[in-house]
Amino acid sequence: LFNPYVADGGAAEAYGIAQLSDGRYVTTGYGAVTGNNRPSSLGYESTVAPDAVLFGFTAEGLSGAFGHDGQVGIQSEGSDRTAFEDRGRALVLLPDDRTVHVGRFGDAPAIFVVRPDGSLDRSVGDDGRFEYPGQVASHFYACALSADGTRVAASTSADPNGALLVILQVGEN
Repeated sequence: LFNPYVADGGAAEAYGIAQLSDGRYVTTGYGAVTGNNRPSSLGYESTVAPDAVLFGFTAEGLSGAFGHDGQVGIQSEGSDRTAFEDRGRALVLLPDDRTVHVGRFGDAPAIFVVRPDGSLDRSVGDDGRFEYPGQVASHFYACALSADGTRVAASTSADPNGALLVILQVGEN
């Protein structure tokens, strides 16, 4: 069991998991890094809407080699968004141990590329994020890695116009 956000009134849920080559596990999900209008002892903005939460851990607990003592909160609070809902819904592991997390950032379906140390891979997308604003679909809900490890596919929920399918070419880290 793990939830470092509970000390600040927060919550965490995990929806996907992958095992890195060194044996550590990485999860993706969402929750709240703080309670509503509560300060964060971990340096985050106060939660307005769900935050994407990622964890790195071993059998002994949260891994200090991932993020900030095993946790990473991705927040759109403090940005110029029209909504502040961030979510991780699924993830895939790339051959170089980066993880690709799909979900939502603020007001758009989004994909996050995360290095094995828990930092966003700022060499891809927009500082480690691929965002799809203007889509009626609310989130990416699923993702898959091609058998040869060269493409990631992500799909959204349906809307009257259909569903969004994104296929990204995987480059070396």
